[in-house]
Amino acid sequence: MRTTSGARFVRAPRPVSPVEIDTVVVGAGQAGLALSHHLSSAGREHVLLERGRVGQRWHERWDSLTLLSPNWMNRLPGVPAASDPDGFVSRTEVIAHLEAYARSFDAPVLEGVEVTRIVRRGASFRVETTDGAWVARSVVLATGDAAAPYVPFPPPPEIASLHSADYRRADLVPDGPVLVVGAGATGQQLALELSLAGRDVVLTVGRHSRAPRRYRGRDIFDWLEVLGDFDRRVDELPNVEAAKRVPLFPLSGANGGEDIGLDRLAALGITITGRLERFDGRRAVFADDLAENVAAADARLVKMLHRIDAHPLARGTDGAHPRPLDLPAGPRTLDLEAFGAVLWATGFRPAYPFLRIDGAHDRGGEIIQHHGATRVSGLYVLGLAYQSRRNSHFIGGVGRDAETIAGRIVGRPVRRRRRRVGWRQIAAAALGALLLLPAASPAAVQRPRPTDVPWAETAMAPNGYQVYNDYASPERVYSSERAVVHYVVLGIDAPPLNDDDADGVPDYVELVGRAADRALAYYERRGFHAPLPDEEGPDARPDVYVTRFIPGTLGIAFPAADAAGGAFVVVSNNLDPSAERSFASVHATVAHELFHLVQFSYFPADDAAALPPPWIIEGTAAALETRVAPDLDDLVSALQLRSWFTATGRSIVSQSYGAQLLWQSLDTEQPRFLPALLERLAAEPVADEGGAAVAATYARIAGRPFPQAFHRFAVALTGDYGNVIEPVFGVGPVARRSAVVAPLAVHYVRPVMPRSGSYSLTVNFPYGHGSASATLTYELESEVAGGQPSLRRIAGRTSDDGRTTKFAVPVAMRADPRLANPLLVVSNGGGRAVRYAVSAR
Repeated sequence: MRTTSGARFVRAPRPVSPVEIDTVVVGAGQAGLALSHHLSSAGREHVLLERGRVGQRWHERWDSLTLLSPNWMNRLPGVPAASDPDGFVSRTEVIAHLEAYARSFDAPVLEGVEVTRIVRRGASFRVETTDGAWVARSVVLATGDAAAPYVPFPPPPEIASLHSADYRRADLVPDGPVLVVGAGATGQQLALELSLAGRDVVLTVGRHSRAPRRYRGRDIFDWLEVLGDFDRRVDELPNVEAAKRVPLFPLSGANGGEDIGLDRLAALGITITGRLERFDGRRAVFADDLAENVAAADARLVKMLHRIDAHPLARGTDGAHPRPLDLPAGPRTLDLEAFGAVLWATGFRPAYPFLRIDGAHDRGGEIIQHHGATRVSGLYVLGLAYQSRRNSHFIGGVGRDAETIAGRIVGRPVRRRRRRVGWRQIAAAALGALLLLPAASPAAVQRPRPTDVPWAETAMAPNGYQVYNDYASPERVYSSERAVVHYVVLGIDAPPLNDDDADGVPDYVELVGRAADRALAYYERRGFHAPLPDEEGPDARPDVYVTRFIPGTLGIAFPAADAAGGAFVVVSNNLDPSAERSFASVHATVAHELFHLVQFSYFPADDAAALPPPWIIEGTAAALETRVAPDLDDLVSALQLRSWFTATGRSIVSQSYGAQLLWQSLDTEQPRFLPALLERLAAEPVADEGGAAVAATYARIAGRPFPQAFHRFAVALTGDYGNVIEPVFGVGPVARRSAVVAPLAVHYVRPVMPRSGSYSLTVNFPYGHGSASATLTYELESEVAGGQPSLRRIAGRTSDDGRTTKFAVPVAMRADPRLANPLLVVSNGGGRAVRYAVSAR
């Protein structure tokens, strides 16, 4: 059945200028790092140039800042969901999170490097910095829309003036009352902090928003997510510029999330006035628009709450609306002579003073872009408000735009390559719990054929898989060359299948037939038995039913013991049709399930219990689907491998899908091995996991011991998956560790090697190495832009009758900046556990 670390960033040495590279990213905040994650996954060479430190903008915010958005809104690409999704994080926690995120995939960040000039040179860009120059094919400006503090007009020179970007805490503001200009989220938060610190505060109010922190039992941002507001595309908005001018809600994440609001501020004694119009000498002049602005904010609030009230999730909850605000009219003028400072909470603007490229800006100096792509080929922007959606500039919203831009740079939708992406990233992108994979098949049950279920009993078949029979009554049949595909044309749940070529057969059904033909032809060429026949089908060809499953199940193959009249395959009606990058591929699923029919043909048709254990049955089926479609990159396979990558120290016989990499390796090396293994297991059924039968069959076919092949497989994995394999343990520069490697298991050990001085790593098998082997590997990054790293091995010196192997690592190798991902591989391809010790000095 088919179901679905690095060091702190440091100032880099000045490179030889100019350096050629594929992509330069300006800025290493959340936008730049999200893009770097996708570019790294696609194997695209790039560098992030950061004028300060990772997340520099957050370093420049005030000390007590707590995000007003809940944690579930702040998830970056490849990051697991927060353990406290409804909590709130402080500024310092955001900084720590961004730094850890950058380290998690070794983001190529150069800190303390400020971009001074970007110009076009032919088809490339020249990027000049305070630390040398770069020549790149593409440039991404990931400085966001908060690059330059905005002050609408200058204050009187004799009064201290500071922007919210310069504010740190109340005791650093000059003594005296404070005029806070702007009543958005920042203005109200700072006015509240200053007032609680004992300062007299005057707050000017122009266009602003009003919202409760919680309404009808949910955070207000939860409701906006439910209503689809955050995901609304800019193309759907009647006036994008007007939407940009609506301030964020005046809320806070402090104290677990709280309201602010003009009513609360007024109750604290803060003077509230209309919009600041101008300064007349030392006097501030305010517009007579306070009541108008407050009424407009109340009207927008009521409109939003009515939308929430109408949602089905609001039923049965308390929905009392806040009362309209009734504030006293504020002063029209104010003498600022005794004031300590004017504090501008008037927001930011994007700024690219270093960009010297004709045609990139409009007449007002704004960069012209659509969904991040500018009018200049190869030049992109990222992190702007409403770049493609309302949440484009949120921490958790920037990832989607980053993926789009990465796809444009790479020249195709970004593809998560196996060598540079882990299952955590893939799983984060894979619809979460909806597509969790079952670990094992439910117990076998007698199941009627889909067409035998009467119309009145079409709810579901009586089995744990919940195969819905609505799709099988009435049905039609499509005959491909090698299979018969059954599909439904009527019924309350009949799948909406297109027929673009108007031949009377849905395109999806024809696709299933072609996938079946391809797989069956491959298995025939390989010399496997013909699939177990379906005795009650139209003919001897395998029968494939198209149906609907519970979420997470992609396909099922029923042997005769479960099929009440013959073996057949059932696949989901909504599999991914892509033949390249895919999630839940129709090609892989059909090939996987049909190989089960091939497996069933080797064993007694009436005894499903005679089948080999799951690590052989499911592992070989998962491996053969990749052999049928070698160009397919189906992310389901990566999800299935997570148990292997996180626990390679467990015997591979305890895996099911996780064993597929071993079977791929063995089948590629010895194509005659798997047919011979099925023959052997059918002739001599095993009572255990069958490891001895596997080893004996391989030795007979290959003419050499199985443990050698197992070790080659274990070493090869470090080149393809080294960055996602979780080591069993690490070994410091001067340390000793011992362990026991189980039969058919691999221990990956992470050595921490010093950059200077002598260094060696010694592996000792005190009771003999038996079927175990040890190899020290590392990767050497390519010198060619975009090139793949190469897997290297360090030759060991064996002594003491094979009990001891010493790996001496030259200092030149350890000092090479291209060296990455060293791993000591200790594998055991035999049937007995082996003890070993690792020492470094």
